[in-house]
Amino acid sequence: NIGANDSSVAGQNIINGLTFAKNGRGGAQMNKLYMIPWNNQFRAILGGAYFIGYNYVCKGQDTLYFERFNVVTDGAYTPYTHQYMTNVAAASTESTSTARGYAEIEDMALSFSIPVYLNMPENVCTAPEKAYNPNNWLKSLSVSDQNGEKLALTPTFDPEVKSGYSIFVENGTDSVKIGAKTASDKATVSLKSSYSLDIGDNVITIKVKAENGDVRKYKIHILREGDPEAEQNSDNTEETSEELSEETSEWTPEENAGAEDGWNEGTPDNADQSGDESGYGDWYYGEEESGATGNGYDE
Repeated sequence: NIGANDSSVAGQNIINGLTFAKNGRGGAQMNKLYMIPWNNQFRAILGGAYFIGYNYVCKGQDTLYFERFNVVTDGAYTPYTHQYMTNVAAASTESTSTARGYAEIEDMALSFSIPVYLNMPENVCTAPEKAYNPNNWLKSLSVSDQNGEKLALTPTFDPEVKSGYSIFVENGTDSVKIGAKTASDKATVSLKSSYSLDIGDNVITIKVKAENGDVRKYKIHILREGDPEAEQNSDNTEETSEELSEETSEWTPEENAGAEDGWNEGTPDNADQSGDESGYGDWYYGEEESGATGNGYDE
């Protein structure tokens, strides 16, 4: 972490550390002592050890705690200067990790330098509750079909936009796979291995759960085209039904109904019109009444 000064710009502290490892600080002579550039493990470990020894251990800040919190009264620097810790919980977290390291050493005499503070409260302060990460954002989101071909989101994915994404696919695309990466490694995303698509609109919801339990939902609408052949067959069936309806509606008993005695002046195409001598060739379609013979013709 040497040279990785804090910054209000996200990630700038990492850039600062890498810049120091490459270019150093303090002139060519000091960089030579620090074995700058640190372009391999050997140079980084040995050069870094010399940097800590020269700038801290030899100046009276000979523990990790004193490096970060300079309360040394007889050191080379005025107390509360020449320190770099901004994490107030470091005394607890780093002492715990250091203790785990020393626990593996069995027979070794240890010497402790413990600063004693005056006017401390009688009761030990309770440790702050752990603040769980609330980041439930996605960093990237992608969709591909069953063959692995990427499908274009409309509009282009924006982590701040949770809905309004759409994709139009042809009928042959019957399933999709979702690729999603979280912005925080503490967050989890709920995804299926694949999503089957029905004809029409399919809504897929991607849930991102932060470490603190907060959930953020992203929604995608995937519109799958219908089967062109099935639609064509359906159209042909409707046209055939309409033609049959027109043909059968050319003659109906209701349209040619005659008087109450059941006589009809119209004649179906397949009716037998053998009339009698009086010239009547009328077709009788009603029930047989008095005055009519069984063959439907009036005597």
